[in-house]
Amino acid sequence: MIRGMKKKLLIGLLTAAVVGSSLAPSVPYSEEFTQEVKADTPSAVTTRKAVTVQVNKTQAYKWGGSGADGATLYKKVNNNYIKGAGAATEGAKVYKINDPTVVSAQAVEGEGPTSYKWGGNGADGDALYKKVGNDYIKGVGAATEGATAYEINNPTEVLATEDGDPTITTSLQFSAGKYYETADSSIALTEDQWKGKVVDAVQSEASGSFTVYEKDTTKAVVEVTPSKDTKSTFSNTKIGSTSGTSAVIDKNKATEVTGDVIASDPAKTIKSVVAKIINTTTNQQIGTDITATKVDGTDNTYKFAFQTAEDSVKILISTVEEDLMITPKLTDTLASNVGTAALTSTSAVKVGKEFELKVTLAEGAKASDVTVKANDKALTGTEEDGVVTYKIPTTGMKDKELEIFVTGHRDNDGLDKEVSKNGSKATVNNTSAKDVSVDANSVLEAVKEGETKYVNALMEVKTDNTVDTTALKKEVEARTTVDTKLKLAGCIDINIYKEVSDTADGAATATTASTAVTSLQKPVVVNYFLPSEALNKSGYKVLRYHDTIDEITTTPNADGEYIEVSGGKLTLHVKKLSEFAVLYNDEAGTTPEVNPTDPTDPTNPTDPTTPDAGNTDNGAVTPANPAATAGATTTKADEAKKAPAAPAPAKKLSAKTGSPKTADYAVNSLLALLTGAAGLFGISLMNSKKRKDEDQ
Repeated sequence: MIRGMKKKLLIGLLTAAVVGSSLAPSVPYSEEFTQEVKADTPSAVTTRKAVTVQVNKTQAYKWGGSGADGATLYKKVNNNYIKGAGAATEGAKVYKINDPTVVSAQAVEGEGPTSYKWGGNGADGDALYKKVGNDYIKGVGAATEGATAYEINNPTEVLATEDGDPTITTSLQFSAGKYYETADSSIALTEDQWKGKVVDAVQSEASGSFTVYEKDTTKAVVEVTPSKDTKSTFSNTKIGSTSGTSAVIDKNKATEVTGDVIASDPAKTIKSVVAKIINTTTNQQIGTDITATKVDGTDNTYKFAFQTAEDSVKILISTVEEDLMITPKLTDTLASNVGTAALTSTSAVKVGKEFELKVTLAEGAKASDVTVKANDKALTGTEEDGVVTYKIPTTGMKDKELEIFVTGHRDNDGLDKEVSKNGSKATVNNTSAKDVSVDANSVLEAVKEGETKYVNALMEVKTDNTVDTTALKKEVEARTTVDTKLKLAGCIDINIYKEVSDTADGAATATTASTAVTSLQKPVVVNYFLPSEALNKSGYKVLRYHDTIDEITTTPNADGEYIEVSGGKLTLHVKKLSEFAVLYNDEAGTTPEVNPTDPTDPTNPTDPTTPDAGNTDNGAVTPANPAATAGATTTKADEAKKAPAAPAPAKKLSAKTGSPKTADYAVNSLLALLTGAAGLFGISLMNSKKRKDEDQ
């Protein structure tokens, strides 16, 4: 019975396993695991270095006759010079007698300047020789008074050869298979070729040289090439300091390789770049794969480093591509009296799809008060029931993040343009009402500071993209030239005029304010709305020309002037009026503040490749609640005006039917196992009942 139960249990478990595995789809191997290491058959190329061979030719003379210059050769036997006759050893030392001097010998010590004592040194210390036949015999014994004798003047030592050919020597000796004609020759020089070069080097001169090439054992040849299975394109390759796909590098020294890698399809992006180092002699991979990293600040440039001890290697570059998924990044500096903005979904979408942005206008605001930019292009929305909808395309995008800027202000940001208090008044004439704002109350307070009479003040303010004041223009150009990261956001021109009266009626009825005010005792407040390209940067400053160049920063100066930067607004607190240039550091910063994506936000799924159920055919994402505030990376100018987050929508079923997720495999398998166990339990109960019936 026990064996029967074991058998049934085994059958049940096997059945459950089969059922469970049948519920999981077949998953093919990834290209990353199946790709073979392949390389073309390499050519036998090694790096060579130039070697100079010095050649010297020594003149030789034939023994037993005249040499090449016709001189007679002598052997030196003891102290005598014997003219060549008979055999001589090849290469033996022999001498040329260079015009011996004829002198007169005396039996006794010489008394004249040309007389020499025979049998010893003459007056000048030279030994004397008698000429016996063709030989010169050094003086010994008696000599006839006044006999002819000879001085041997520095005989030249030369080489004797059997045939009189010259002797040639080289600084390097020939070695088979070692030397080559050129740097890229594939066949080494033969010995006959080597001798030919030696002879040619001293054809007409006593010395010369020639150049050959030998392997430089400290260098390696490198060639970079894409793998056969790679669809991506490569360009601008650089190996060390050499531009191009091949180079000579130092062995056993780290060398950096860089290059641009472009995906095969605009809708694709590079997931990974891998390099395989191949020995071109054995065609085998050396070591493990090297993963390249993207160069900071570039769109598609990758780099990796390697080193080798081989003479020649080939670097195979392979890539893995994936769909380019675009994630929105919303920077919102929309004024609260204009409205609120929100993306309807923050899920990443494929290139070619669209994002949807909705701006709910505040009471009294108009669609023209709102500016939306993406990819440096201004977008136009469609207004319906106080909500402006913008379709934001991703066609042609190469970056994974799409920056969307939403800005907008009412004229003068809704601040008072005219105010009257206690018999004085102030008016703001703002001709750039969407780019700058001034509260007339601030103008009146600044102008009245220290003034006991009634005042009628007028502020004229405007913005521009260029600098008008010559001195300020030169200063801006000089600074932005020295620091290329320093950029001009724009300029603000501020002028104040006033009329002073002893009576309130006089100030109120004044039709003009013509007296220019160049300095104030109290700072006036001017708000400048930063353009989209100047948002989220790391530093801001303002330059002004007021007799001299002044720099205004977030730290108050001696006059108490300073700037504040909050959200998309730069606020000036200034006393001295003139033209102001706003500069920013073109590096990412923390201003305005950025609200990070909430990982618990159901509108920001962990699987960005799963499309929302509300996706329309044209790629725009339509949420169940259009007024919902998305959980995108969003920058707000006014934290108090954030729209409330929408309630979490019901969980959506996967749109990819027939493609269960990994978690589903485990659930299905567990269900199958439980089903099998239940079946076995049922069989056990039936057997137990049957046994009881039999016992009865």
